[in-house]
Amino acid sequence: DDSFWSTNVWTGSPVWEPPPKDGEDFADSASAIVGDLATTDAGPSTVVTSCYDESSKAVELSITYSDLTAGSDGSVPWLGLSFRKDEQCVMTPRDGSDAEVALVLTDEFGALSPLHFMMAPSTKGAGMAAGRNTLGYTPLEDKDEYTDVKVTHSDEKDSVTLKFSKAMDSAPEIMHLTYAIGSSSTFGYHNTRTCFDVEAFPACPSGDGSSASAASMESSGAVSSYSAMFGLASAMLVVGVAAFASIN
Repeated sequence: DDSFWSTNVWTGSPVWEPPPKDGEDFADSASAIVGDLATTDAGPSTVVTSCYDESSKAVELSITYSDLTAGSDGSVPWLGLSFRKDEQCVMTPRDGSDAEVALVLTDEFGALSPLHFMMAPSTKGAGMAAGRNTLGYTPLEDKDEYTDVKVTHSDEKDSVTLKFSKAMDSAPEIMHLTYAIGSSSTFGYHNTRTCFDVEAFPACPSGDGSSASAASMESSGAVSSYSAMFGLASAMLVVGVAAFASIN
């Protein structure tokens, strides 16, 4: 009797995966060479440039967060750039280890401060709202592997750029990164978190000609000004001595 039998039909449907939460995504990022640098669209209004400096054995990275929404007090939201160990888009590694994060926070004087932070799994959730000193932030430039750290803020474009060099023995094939934009200036919950990859590291421009040229011009100008002032002072001294001699 057919009523005693049941039939299971496999439709070939893929395994269901939950969609990302609002504000969390994996960017379909692709690095393109623009001029001397590689440019990666990390996500909406967020761009990363990259290159590798063979002489200093360091990767130079610059991330620009644009169209930022200021908090109720007019302050810039906290910003983060996390270095993931692999392609898994998670806040901290699944092996229980800490995640390395470069943060930009507003300090007590209202200035943007680049910081280094090792985020433990226990930091997530309510623990993230702990005090600044409790979490153990370190100025990014105080870490041996980081140099040339700089943060710039543009009110006109509502953007913040974090730039730094990170020591690496050779140019990596790929860097797994995550950027986050906080919901306020206090490090805690985020409005946006996006994972992306940087896959191109061309040779950095040698010496950054424009900056070197400008520095050279400033230095030359300073020396010339000093020489001119010294020459004028010498001439005035000679005139003074001659005048004194004629009076006597």
